[in-house]
Amino acid sequence: MNLPRICISSLGGATHSIKDYFCDRIALAFAWIARHRSSNASNGSASSTEKNIPRPDRLPIKLILPSQGKEKRSDGGGAPPKPFRTVDAAYRRSLANQVSAVREALLPQMRQTGAAPVRVKLLTKATAKSHRPEKLFSTQTCPIVGAGKLGELFVKATPDGLAKLTSTIEENRTERVMKELSCVESIEAVTPLYRRKGLDPRDVLRHSPRGKKGFMARVRLFNFGADEDQPRLVDNFETLCRKRKLRISTAGYSPGSFIYEAECRTVEDVEALSRVVGVRSIVSMPLIRTLRPMMLNPTPLPTLQARGDVVGDVPTVVVVDRGISDQIPALESWVVGRESQVAPEYRNTDHGTFVAGLICWGSALNPTIACIDSNPCWLAQAATSAKTWAAGSLASWLIVTRSLVRNICSLPHRELKSDGKKR
Repeated sequence: MNLPRICISSLGGATHSIKDYFCDRIALAFAWIARHRSSNASNGSASSTEKNIPRPDRLPIKLILPSQGKEKRSDGGGAPPKPFRTVDAAYRRSLANQVSAVREALLPQMRQTGAAPVRVKLLTKATAKSHRPEKLFSTQTCPIVGAGKLGELFVKATPDGLAKLTSTIEENRTERVMKELSCVESIEAVTPLYRRKGLDPRDVLRHSPRGKKGFMARVRLFNFGADEDQPRLVDNFETLCRKRKLRISTAGYSPGSFIYEAECRTVEDVEALSRVVGVRSIVSMPLIRTLRPMMLNPTPLPTLQARGDVVGDVPTVVVVDRGISDQIPALESWVVGRESQVAPEYRNTDHGTFVAGLICWGSALNPTIACIDSNPCWLAQAATSAKTWAAGSLASWLIVTRSLVRNICSLPHRELKSDGKKR
């Protein structure tokens, strides 16, 4: 068998350009094909088992351009963090004093629960997620465990974490920490008044629906996540409820929501729950009432004035819509003219008829709304639709609509005689 022969003359030289490089690679590829064909011809009598032996795949050749490797990749990123305010010694001292005050206020409770939530307020202009102080309030100090209103964060505080936070506030001089320090407006403990949404305990009790032995309130606890201190937080709350003999239930709420129904008997019960360190909020239980729809209490329509029931002059109102129905005799008696440019497939008089009825009989159809003029009006239909001019432009639709209105306005003025007829 005669096999094609390939003459390769430039494989040994060095590649000086992209063109030479590709020429060498193409020549090598043809040489490999020639050897592969020659091997198959000489082994034509090989067994079928050998023919089915898988051959290793040839990985693609990576192309490296001449300039690649010489050019240094430019570093990404923008300008360094810019603080929102001057972070000087006085500002650091102010924040450190706030942390110390929180530590003194919560230390007795943290001895029982191991940790306590602390409220952090941010500047209004620093509420974006990109400004969140995650380096300042980290797992090494007091990690963020939730958020409240806009610019409000909750962190998990421990005695050791508060000490490290104070050290970070006073000593850390990195650009990122200084930027995050400038975002903080205040660091404070969660107060009973905050848990009650600013309400007095009497107001919480008064707004709560009545239960079997008291008033039903909804209590929500803080959620520290998959943390060993969370069960202690829950146990502290439930222990207080057992001591005060308050009935609590989680029926209707998911286990991970930590929301309870609590039946409070006195104002003192509300105040006691407001002081529990793990309570995030205590409010009146939402009350669901069934409202009887007005459609279930139908009443006959009032007497609607027709054209013959009114004496005197009335204004004319042009209804620019997709038409007014001509199947209502009392309403049709007020229509003085019709102009239409609506294609048949887009004709729908439902909305135009509804509007026309309100124009003529607004006070009669809405007897509970004051200050609605009871005088009727002449009606003129200027039926048009933007869909009709879908292939054109909005300007075309406006031009046609204006033309329809002009045609209506050119109708002769109508006045009612004493006998109710037009003249």
